[in-house]
Amino acid sequence: MNHQERSCRILLIDEHPVVREGIKAILKQDSTMGVCGEADGLRSSLSQWDELKPDMALVEIALRDADGLDLVRRLHARDQRVPILVVSGHEERLFAERALSAGARGYISKRAAPRELLQAVNAVSRNTIYLSEEIKNQMLTRVTGRNGTGQGPERQSRLNRLSDRELEVFRLLGQGRTTNEIATLLRLSRKTVETHRLHIRDKLSLTDGNKLIQAATHFVMDESRFDQFEDGRSETI
Repeated sequence: MNHQERSCRILLIDEHPVVREGIKAILKQDSTMGVCGEADGLRSSLSQWDELKPDMALVEIALRDADGLDLVRRLHARDQRVPILVVSGHEERLFAERALSAGARGYISKRAAPRELLQAVNAVSRNTIYLSEEIKNQMLTRVTGRNGTGQGPERQSRLNRLSDRELEVFRLLGQGRTTNEIATLLRLSRKTVETHRLHIRDKLSLTDGNKLIQAATHFVMDESRFDQFEDGRSETI
């Protein structure tokens, strides 16, 4: 591949080689796009970014050796002119909001069709914000509070109290992961994960571990359903 013939040189960041190959195959359908480099973690991403000076970056925020949202912040701080598109397995609205706040120009699910990925890349390469329809609908639901409870904005704001790492732990708990499994996936100690669990319970006003798992499960199944989750507290949060 002759990258000099491409009008958009893309840095592809994902820890899974198979995923990177799949995305590259999709990008080849557009002759104006080309992958100039690949990275699978924090150190290699920063190195490739500085060395290759890409026109754009496609980033998966679920990385084993780093907080992917922090990586987006670091890349954006290095050169704010280079647009970043997050292509992630995290489909919850909160991750999209935090990615945009960190400096990304777009957010799309890995479940998106190849055509939508090309649309997203084209839009973000022109510095246009791109969000999938599902994410946009989730954001509108949050803003309007039209989820049938009348408590949307209040309940959702409680999730905003979580740090990026706590939100990731919360999501993994909702997927049925154990503390040991989460520690392995995130390369953290068991004690650190347990501390995150305690902080999450405190920030979300959950009375015990069972309530934590129930809330996390609601969040993963359908983020909007978290508004309807009752944690046993009678007062308004």
